Amino acid sequence: MEFNKPVSNPMLAGAIELLKQDEEKYKKMFWAEVLKAEYITPVMITPPPLRGKNGGMRITEGSNIQFSTIGTEEGNKYLMAFTDKKEYDKWKPNAEKYIFTLNIDDYIGLLLKRDKEGNPNDTQGFIINPYGCNIIVSKEMLATLIPMRN
Repeated sequence: MEFNKPVSNPMLAGAIELLKQDEEKYKKMFWAEVLKAEYITPVMITPPPLRGKNGGMRITEGSNIQFSTIGTEEGNKYLMAFTDKKEYDKWKPNAEKYIFTLNIDDYIGLLLKRDKEGNPNDTQGFIINPYGCNIIVSKEMLATLIPMRN
């Protein structure tokens, strides 16, 4: 998990396009790319990161980091996973944004961890490009992907 790292996933973008043409033929390739990809994930940080002399930002010790979620009509919430800046900018093009770069293991860790009282995370999974192809990866799907990684 890295703060404000640029991301590009041309192989995943290509696999998504192929998946649209023939899901059965290309789903194995698509899931292989999902497992390899890094994603832009928006966060809210309080207090906001400090901007250094070189223009870079630094999160101060003790900051509260909250991952942004998107809700469905059914009331479920999901983390957002953008494949690149172009897809990310469809969300909030001109807002001050903070991002973390996450991979599949990061999502598994976030979504399957329990709180201090042992309650499961109520976030249902993550959505790849929620303002584009809008592909939902549920916790159940993640469980089937765990053995396929690496």
